[in-house]
Amino acid sequence: DVYKREVPFFETETGQLVREKYRDNRKRAFGSPTELVMDPAKTNVHKAMMDALAFDSTRAVVTAGEANWQLGLCESHGKAFEAVLTKVIATIQPVDKEEWLECVQQAAEGKNRYLRLHGYSPMQGLFGRDLALPGCLLEEDVDPVANSMRLHGEGSFARSHQIRECCKLGWLKRANSTALTATLDARPHPHREFCVGDQV
Repeated sequence: DVYKREVPFFETETGQLVREKYRDNRKRAFGSPTELVMDPAKTNVHKAMMDALAFDSTRAVVTAGEANWQLGLCESHGKAFEAVLTKVIATIQPVDKEEWLECVQQAAEGKNRYLRLHGYSPMQGLFGRDLALPGCLLEEDVDPVANSMRLHGEGSFARSHQIRECCKLGWLKRANSTALTATLDARPHPHREFCVGDQV
């Protein structure tokens, strides 16, 4: 599955800005890809971005503007992310930009941690294992200090925990719905012979 990184920005989108965000958030963390698939937006195919890809020996694959079959993977992931993030923001009601950004980051981390395809999460596919959160109840040796901070910690910690739990719940519900749909689609359908005059 695809590891998701959300990079919100509040400036006007330009080719130079896209290049900087790509360098700071993708290339610095994971290195240069051999191939980069992107839509034909002017900022994506801007000279600054294309020069950076050529310098890294990265092949730029620009999808056709009206070819929905080429955009399906990104659009479906984006639609799922948007649905979960909308529910999280409606539940949490962020009071400032920092809380809003935390909702975005936690929703992206939740997708990477809890949404599984063929038994693996994107985080497991990239790093080989799920990364541990401090005070996670799924760990064998629960840290009593980290565990009690959820309830008695300072307001910012409790608020962060609330955002994480809301994102986790949203992605687990989506994963359950996806698994249930796949199970129902895979069940055997009985073959019935119908004759003229049978009631259906």
